[in-house]
Amino acid sequence: MKKIILLLGLSLITGLGFSQKSPKEKAKDTILSFWKAYEKDIQLQIYESYRKMIKSKLGKKAAEEFAQLDNKELFFDTSTYKTFNLNVDDTEALQDALFSNAIKHGFYNRKMVEKFKANEISSYFGNVSDLAIQEYYATYNTNDKTISVGKNTSLLGKEKLNRLDWILKTGLTINTNDEFGAIIKNGQLQRNNIVLNLGINKLSDGFVNFEKTETVNYAALMVDHRDNILKGKMFKKVNTYLKEHFDVTVDSIQRLNRKFHNGDGDYETKLNKFAVGKKNKYYSETATQEIKFIKENNLYRSFETSWFSFNVNIPLGNTEVLSANSASSSTIETNEFSAYNANLSWNYLWKKPKGISYFVSPSIAMKNNNNFLANNINSTTFQTIIDQGDSQQSISGQSQVFIGEFEEFVTTTIKIQAASLFIAESLGVRFTFEQNFGEFNATNWSFGVPIIVKEKGKPVLNLELQYRLQNGDNLFGIGTSVLLKSLTK
Repeated sequence: MKKIILLLGLSLITGLGFSQKSPKEKAKDTILSFWKAYEKDIQLQIYESYRKMIKSKLGKKAAEEFAQLDNKELFFDTSTYKTFNLNVDDTEALQDALFSNAIKHGFYNRKMVEKFKANEISSYFGNVSDLAIQEYYATYNTNDKTISVGKNTSLLGKEKLNRLDWILKTGLTINTNDEFGAIIKNGQLQRNNIVLNLGINKLSDGFVNFEKTETVNYAALMVDHRDNILKGKMFKKVNTYLKEHFDVTVDSIQRLNRKFHNGDGDYETKLNKFAVGKKNKYYSETATQEIKFIKENNLYRSFETSWFSFNVNIPLGNTEVLSANSASSSTIETNEFSAYNANLSWNYLWKKPKGISYFVSPSIAMKNNNNFLANNINSTTFQTIIDQGDSQQSISGQSQVFIGEFEEFVTTTIKIQAASLFIAESLGVRFTFEQNFGEFNATNWSFGVPIIVKEKGKPVLNLELQYRLQNGDNLFGIGTSVLLKSLTK
């Protein structure tokens, strides 16, 4: 029986072969192929789960042979088992292992998991060092008085259905401490107020665990819903669209002619490109609907993923730090300072159904520092006095000057961050502890209450109420992050 199930799981989905049809009929077939494409990717995921288990049980050579077979059923022929010196008991045990692993890792669409993963990761986005799988982001932090805007780019290309692997982040942070968003002042670009943010993120595969419990067979319920409900629902929607736009009626023909006969380019090429886009749209919507069903009915045991992040923040200009030996000193020194920094982190996210998720992130960072900044020393107002002769003097301006000798050094920081969302996936807690090393060795920590605002199940606005003990000062503030246009549409 298990062998029959395995062979059914290994039935190959053949590609579409078009006969000589009109461009419009070919386009319709392309759009309707969204479901076969979705099922084929599930099939490939099952193959991959088998391959990994075969490698674990029989070794690398067996896994390579399995991967190279066009007809995967051949691997389960008796002669194959003999090749690896398996007896009947070994064969039965292997089939048990393959089937169990397929249930746990294989009976889902890989790209559906990418959308699932994107939503969960973005719930923990709070600042430019965090990862968000949205194409655009913007943040404002009342503690640091900074605004950050940026863009994320999947290095696998613009295809929305690609697996998320490497993500490049580019953005700018604007210091608003002195004047709100002071980018240009008196016609001059304020480079010292602008920081370039660069980051690279490497994501693991991540997976949803559908391994059955004593009372619930998650994979069976999901497959049953997919085949008997979701499939009919999606085809009804697609056929309604095709009837309105592609059926042979005067109105539909005129619409197609206006859309694809105008302008430069081949009509059939443009129509086919349009059809592929529609196919991907319905494929993606199928994944969205399946995620909705899984989450609403808690049809999984757990979800987990992890990623590495490396971020560098480079000021576009140096900051002038004015210093004097004493408050009565007439000599003011000008010191050039660049607050560059870099950090490397590993991030792990684990989620249980019913809206409970846990996040942990250890990291190490290095930053250029100075004694005034590290010790929260406030500047003193110095007045600039001009001698006009005849014992006449006038005040021409004011400067913010730090009292003491300016010292510049590098600070290394080790930080651990832990967070959890547990109320409707929208409210939780976040705790951060950091230890600095070197000339500046303060211990800091913070406590936050993140609030996640969602639209159609996707995070679009993250708020966080924060209390921080930083360099001996108690700080209260609010962090705000806006997330736009997911990379996994």
